[in-house]
Amino acid sequence: KKEQPTDEWDFLKVIGKRHREKKKSLGICVTCTNPAVPGFKACRKHLDDHKARQKFRTDRAREQGLCLACGCRPQLPGYKHCRVCKDRSKDYWENLRREVRDAYGGCCRCCGETGILFLTVDHVLNDGASHRRHLKMSGAGHTFYLWLKKSGFPQDEFQLLCMQCNWGKKMNGGTCPHQTDPVGHPLPKRS
Repeated sequence: KKEQPTDEWDFLKVIGKRHREKKKSLGICVTCTNPAVPGFKACRKHLDDHKARQKFRTDRAREQGLCLACGCRPQLPGYKHCRVCKDRSKDYWENLRREVRDAYGGCCRCCGETGILFLTVDHVLNDGASHRRHLKMSGAGHTFYLWLKKSGFPQDEFQLLCMQCNWGKKMNGGTCPHQTDPVGHPLPKRS
């Protein structure tokens, strides 16, 4: 569906957006006519220029004791960001976490736990480490949640488990102990 402009300024914004989207789909830098770096919407020169501008801006903010995100307000004591940016970031990540939880059913697939602080995304095929290596992710959390969202929340490879079921699955050779021993007998004592 194409956006319909309401005035001249909106018209220019819509035309510019369409032009950039077309260049991106063709693999051309949105700023010039050079080929874009794979996975990005800009060529190497413009990516480097952007990186240099960002470094200059954050260095200047750091020297002046300003928030590294907005560069406008003073940093909170012990933090690199101001209260507004810190709260905005926290809200963003909480909303993303809620989106992931809702996309995967909102409760532990094994025991039914619904507490958001207990829930985690599990690799159904027990291939989390190799998956992170393949995606070049150093850990999980926010980066992984963003990847899930960009990938359309793949349902066949991931499921929502509580930490207890996820850990139990790891320790029990890929099957949660709830599935193999529904009564919940304790583990045998070590001799």
